Amino acid sequence: MNQQALNLPLGLQLETPRLLLCAPRENEEIGPELNAIVCASWNELREWMPWAKMLPTQEDSIMSARQALWKWSNHSEFDFTLRLRRTRQIVGKCGLHTLETNVGRAEIGYWLDSRVQGQGLMTEAVTRMVSFADALGFQRLEIRCDARNARSIAIARRLGFEHEGTMRRVRFDNQNRLCDMAIWARLR
Repeated sequence: MNQQALNLPLGLQLETPRLLLCAPRENEEIGPELNAIVCASWNELREWMPWAKMLPTQEDSIMSARQALWKWSNHSEFDFTLRLRRTRQIVGKCGLHTLETNVGRAEIGYWLDSRVQGQGLMTEAVTRMVSFADALGFQRLEIRCDARNARSIAIARRLGFEHEGTMRRVRFDNQNRLCDMAIWARLR
C-alpha cells in the first residue's frame, strides 16, 4: 500500500446523502457535544463498546477528541465524527482503526447516538468508509464485534462482509463476562 496515500489533511470531510464524516480539525472543541451523546447513549454503548467502561466526564471527552487529532496527524487512526448534513448535529463516530499498512489491513469501528438508530445512518457511514479505505489502497477491511451485537453484525452482512470466524472467550465485556468476538472481513 502506498504510504503517501495516508498523508491526509486535518479537516477532511466525506459526504453521504444524509451525513458528513468530519476528520478532526485544529482548535475544534467537540468534546462537550460528544460527551452529551455518549451520556445519552450510555446504556447501549456500555453493552458493546470496549472503551465504555466508565461514564466519561466532559474533560475525558475533550481529551478523547484531542487524541483523535493526534492519531490522525500521526497516521495511526482515521476517526471521523458523524454529523447530520441538514443540521450539522453530531450523531456518532466511524473510522479506520488498528491499521496495518504493511499488509493494507484496517478495522472499521463505529458507534451511533441511540436516539437516531434504526434509520440506516450507520450503514450509510460504513459504506462511505469502505469506499474511502478502498481509495487509500487498503486491501482488507474488518469489522470485529461482540458476537451478540446483532446491529453491528447486520451492518457487516448488509455490506457484503464475510464472517470469517468467531474467537471464543477472547475478552471480558464491560460487565466482566467472558465474551466471543465475531470477525467479519471484506477483501478488495
